[in-house]
Amino acid sequence: MKNVLTLIVVLLIATIAALFAFQNSQPMDVVFYKWKFESVEAVILLMAMGIGVIMTLLAFIPSRMARSIHIASLKSKLKKSEKACEQHKTEHAKTTEEKTKTEKELEDIAQKKAKTEAGIEEINAE
Repeated sequence: MKNVLTLIVVLLIATIAALFAFQNSQPMDVVFYKWKFESVEAVILLMAMGIGVIMTLLAFIPSRMARSIHIASLKSKLKKSEKACEQHKTEHAKTTEEKTKTEKELEDIAQKKAKTEAGIEEINAE
């Protein structure tokens, strides 16, 4: 769908450029310092537009590069954070497992204590 839309936009621009060229077909001189150039109005105007587009793109390159560097930095931080998160999850699982094991050991000790106390009471009762 995106390719079709791009194709339609390109064809529309090409059609407009062709109409523009047919309507501006008078010869025109361009003089800059000692340089002189003669061509059709449409070609000169399209060249001027093209130079404007190129200059605009060149003006955006530094900010685009800075944004790309910032995005790369954020992705790096995200990977480090995800790695740290996984390590914390692993540590949490180990700690939870150790806690469960310790609680079971405490429960076993409490049962042994209760049996021992019951045995002592039995001996005292005799």
